[in-house]
Amino acid sequence: LQKEDIGFVKILAAKNKTLNRAVFAIAPNLARHNQKKIIEEKAPDVPDTLNWGEEDIPDFVSAYNCRPPPIFIPIITAVEISVFIYYAVVLSQDNDPMNDVTALTGGVDRKGPLIYLPRKRYQAWRFLSYMLVHQGYYHIAFNCIVQLLLGILLEIIHKFWRVGIVYILGVIAGSLAQSVSDPFIALVGASGGVYALMGAHFASIMMNWGSMQKGWRDSPVNFLVSGVFQLLIMSLLVGGDFGMAVYTRYWLKKESQVGYVAHLGGFIAGILVGVPVLRNLEILKWEKVCFFICIILYIVFMIIGIVFNIYCLKTPGLCMSLVYED
Repeated sequence: LQKEDIGFVKILAAKNKTLNRAVFAIAPNLARHNQKKIIEEKAPDVPDTLNWGEEDIPDFVSAYNCRPPPIFIPIITAVEISVFIYYAVVLSQDNDPMNDVTALTGGVDRKGPLIYLPRKRYQAWRFLSYMLVHQGYYHIAFNCIVQLLLGILLEIIHKFWRVGIVYILGVIAGSLAQSVSDPFIALVGASGGVYALMGAHFASIMMNWGSMQKGWRDSPVNFLVSGVFQLLIMSLLVGGDFGMAVYTRYWLKKESQVGYVAHLGGFIAGILVGVPVLRNLEILKWEKVCFFICIILYIVFMIIGIVFNIYCLKTPGLCMSLVYED
């Protein structure tokens, strides 16, 4: 054993060899292979109050449990629905037909403090708060349904703190991507976070393909959690929602247009953040390399977006909004 590994074993022995798995619950992919092997051989499998259902599992089906129950996605969905209802009711009282409660574009306060506006990019919270505002019933319904389905499934396996990290960073990455690629268009909706969940599913499938495909044709349950089935569902969801996003960008009236690049930015962020953050049941050598590559790429991506927006702020007239003007 290496010197640091011997010290690691002594620490476990001093604590009666009771493994606190909270370390691996927070960052399972950071554990070195040698230390994980020592833990499996030297430490008894004693349950404790910090376990949170993170014990070693034989297959991907066994990873599905509600300890703890899904928390983040239900809460954020309830907040988004509440904000939409509030704006839909309040704005429907004016004479603008676009704000009618039955309108496709209803529920958007074009001068409110939450929507992302290129002209107000100096208000940094808008890069995150835009996820609370949605454009019409289809927009809010689709996002909420998809994120409940995908997000709760992810939380059952990967737990709420990991899913929350992926979702929030996906929302921020989506707005930064939008501000760089389409700097004149406003942005609303949680699609950046929803697509981050989709990207996270792809990341989970990629990192756990072997575990997910074990006995995938043996039972209906195994088939439903298999990588093949989840890839099919993800492809259908991505295609449908992305098509609607492109429509709202190019075929609606100019004053109602919102960007769609946030979908792509959120999806990429979901993969880049999901690989290092989500649970990996069996870590392979190439996955360790992929771990660091994804972290570096996400950081570079974020730096480019931040630098671009700072440049826009210091260059008056360069990135002024074409829609939702004050």
